[in-house]
Amino acid sequence: MAIPLALPLFRRLGAEGEAAKGAAAYARILFGGAAVLFFANLGTALLRGEGDAQRAMYAMVLGSLLNIGLDPLFIYGLRLGVAGAAWATLTSLLSSALLLAYWLFLRPRTYLRLSPAKFRWDLALVREILGVGVPASLAQLSMSLAMLAVNGILLRVGGTRAVAVFGTGWRVVTLGTIPMNGMATGVTAVTAAAFGARDGEKLRTAYFYAIGLGVLVQLGIASVVAASAPLLALLFTYAPESQPLRSDLIAFLRWMCLFLPTVPLGMLTSAMFNGVRMGGRALLLTVLRTVVLQALGGWALGVALGLGERGVWWGILAANVLMAWVGFTWGRRTVARLAQTFAPTQAG
Repeated sequence: MAIPLALPLFRRLGAEGEAAKGAAAYARILFGGAAVLFFANLGTALLRGEGDAQRAMYAMVLGSLLNIGLDPLFIYGLRLGVAGAAWATLTSLLSSALLLAYWLFLRPRTYLRLSPAKFRWDLALVREILGVGVPASLAQLSMSLAMLAVNGILLRVGGTRAVAVFGTGWRVVTLGTIPMNGMATGVTAVTAAAFGARDGEKLRTAYFYAIGLGVLVQLGIASVVAASAPLLALLFTYAPESQPLRSDLIAFLRWMCLFLPTVPLGMLTSAMFNGVRMGGRALLLTVLRTVVLQALGGWALGVALGLGERGVWWGILAANVLMAWVGFTWGRRTVARLAQTFAPTQAG
C-alpha cells in the first residue's frame, strides 16, 4: 500500500512539486526493500541477544561507511538525485544483511544455530515475540504520528520557518539520545535474562544501575548541547538563505536540552518493560508521551494559549519530562513487585 500511495500521502502532508516527487521516490525504494531492512535488524538483534554486540556493531558500521561513500556516487555521479540517496541506503543495508547472513548461516560461530530445514512453528513462541514486537512497532508508529501532528501545529503557528527550525533542532536532540538507544538494547537483554532466571536482585541492580549511568551520560550531553548551541546552529545555517533561522535554532537547542537528562528515566524503563514481557506498558508510556501529551500539549500552549512556536516547544518539553518521571515511578514499583515475587523462589 505504501508504494502506490506514497505521492498522495506526501501531498496531503503539505509537500508540493519536486519536493513531493522526491520524497515519494525515496519512500518507494525503501519500502520496496523493507525485507532487507527487516533482516538486517533481525540479524543484529540476534547477535546482541546472545552477547555478541561487537559483530553487530561491525555490520552496522559497514553499512554506515558504505552509505557515506555511496551517497555522493548515486546522487551526483549517477545523477539519480533524491532517489539515489535511497538506493545508496538500500545498497548499504544489503551489504550489512549479506554479512550477517554469512555469519549466521554460512560460518555460524554463534550459540544460536539457524537451520531453515529444522524450522517448526511454535505458536507459544510466536505469541511471546509478538507480545514485545507489536507494542514496540506501535510505539514507533505513535512517535511518527506525533511528529506529523507537531509539524502541522508548527506550520499553523509559524509557517515553514518554524517547521524548519524544529526539524533541524530535533535532529540534533535525537543525536543526543543515541547512547540511550544502545543502553536500552542492553537493558532489555539483561532484564530479560534476570526475569527468565527469576533473579529479582539482578533485575533490580540492572535497572537502577542503567538509570543512574544513563542520567550521568545525558547530563554531560545536555551540558555540551547547551554550551555549543551557537556552533551547532552555525553548522546547519551557514548558507545565506538559512541564516535567519540561526537565533531561533539556538533557542530551540537550549530549551530542548533540558529534557535530555530525563530521557533514561522513560526510555530505559520502556526497555525494562520489554525485557520482562510487559510490552503493553512500554507502548502505553510512549503513546501518552507522544500522541497525547506532546501533540495536545503543543497545541494547547502554541495555539489555544496563543504562545506560538515556543509554546509548542514548551509543550513538547513538558510532555517528555512529565512522562519520564511517570515512567520511572511505574518502573521502580514494577521492579520492586517482581523482586518480591521472585524472593520465595530464590530462598527455596
